[in-house]
Amino acid sequence: MAQSMSFALSLLSSLLVVILLIALMLFRVWRSSAKAAQASQKRGVLILTISAEGFRQRNDLSDSTTSWRTIKAIQQDKYSFYFILDTPGSNVMMAFLIPRHAFASPDEAESFIRQARGYWSEQAGQIATAH
Repeated sequence: MAQSMSFALSLLSSLLVVILLIALMLFRVWRSSAKAAQASQKRGVLILTISAEGFRQRNDLSDSTTSWRTIKAIQQDKYSFYFILDTPGSNVMMAFLIPRHAFASPDEAESFIRQARGYWSEQAGQIATAH
């Protein structure tokens, strides 16, 4: 009887430890997602515009422009556009990812990518003639 009681207490304490560990993991996930949401609210909406100079990214906390010369390739799939950055001397691949659903319509998305490729090609042509 004492042995079965000891086994039951051991099992119960092990179960309690597992429940506490699961609760701790869930709390950490919740806290992490709450912090990410809070940071997103601070930044506000990201506005991306393109011009002959490059990409301009603006939000409530920053405003920066990335030159077309830093773009190594422009690719796309059925979900997104990818502006792959040239990162010489690095094994890290970096890219701007723009989801197609960010545009009001498929025609607007196609117009955007056509315009971006035009700016990018112009910049590549200027670099080639400068050498």
